[in-house]
Amino acid sequence: MTGAQLIQIFNYIMREENRLEGQGVYFQVNQGVKAVYNDQEKSLESLTIKGQAVQEHQQYSISLESYNYQNSDQNLGITQEELTKLGDPKVIATNYQDVLEEYFSHHQNINSQIEGRLIYK
Repeated sequence: MTGAQLIQIFNYIMREENRLEGQGVYFQVNQGVKAVYNDQEKSLESLTIKGQAVQEHQQYSISLESYNYQNSDQNLGITQEELTKLGDPKVIATNYQDVLEEYFSHHQNINSQIEGRLIYK
């Protein structure tokens, strides 16, 4: 997807309407990603990956579970057609538990800290 599409998705998922208790959709955001959303302006102020601003014309890859892909319009604010404009989707894994078990078996004693990846102003 393009950076413009990625910005569109973050602008949609971080909006106030998506933060209603028991009704919102919350996504895992990888380490190194930082998004700042301004509630007064109702818009995304910035989106960076590893300290670099997301560029609208650059290409990026994301990972989604099938439910969110199939319901991308409602959950991400972008259609499946828009998501696949630059290429066909690929199935990487069919079972999240297996992926997590494999990762943790090869990455012992991980130390994690809160990073402030999603910021609301």
